[in-house]
This record gives sequence, structure tokens and C-alpha cells, in this order.
Amino acid sequence: MSSPPPPFRASDGDRDRAINELRDRAVEGRLSHDTFLGRVDMALRARSRGELDELVADLPPRGRWRRRLTEAVGAVSDFTVRVQSAWRRPRYRACPCPATTARVTSWAAAPPATWCSPT
Repeated sequence: MSSPPPPFRASDGDRDRAINELRDRAVEGRLSHDTFLGRVDMALRARSRGELDELVADLPPRGRWRRRLTEAVGAVSDFTVRVQSAWRRPRYRACPCPATTARVTSWAAAPPATWCSPT
């Protein structure tokens, strides 16, 4: 017989999901603060998905609708943050070429006759 396949390594996203699950359960009152801190520490040190699954194995499963609603609100919130950060990015003006800069500095002393004066 062949040996069982090695366990899948945990990604940062897997660790984040496990920590979020632990945090939600601590808020519900299913974990004490000390237990929560200990499990978060173990989640950060976990090397496989199996180790992460063991951290939440003794907790009752959450309802499907609540989980879906929480995920939907999180997705909308992430999208909103991305859109807002895109609008907050600084806008940079195009850098003028050296020839244009020289012309502009000479115009500052005497603007061209084609410019209209403000009325």
C-alpha cells in the first residue's frame, strides 16, 4: 500500500479565515479570552490545514445563512474600501518637458499677445 498523501500546507488566507472564525466564536461567548489568545497563537504557527481545522473542531457549526450573509457583507465592504482608496490616490500632473519649462518661464515676464486678458 502507498502512504497517505502529506497534509496540505496552510496559506495565509487559511490562517486568516481560522482566526476570523475564532474571533467570531469568542464574540459569541463560546471561547474565553485566554482560550482565544492561545488558539490564535496556534493558528499563526500552524503549518497545515489539518492543524487549523483542529482549532475549531470542538465548536458547533454556524448556520449557513449567517455565514453567507457575513461573507457577503465582508465582500461588499472590501469592494467599497478598494473603490474609496482608488479615489483617494493622489493625482500627479504630467511633468513638463524642459523646452516647455523654458518657454513658460519666459512667458511669465511677458505673456504672448495671443492670450486674452481677463475681463
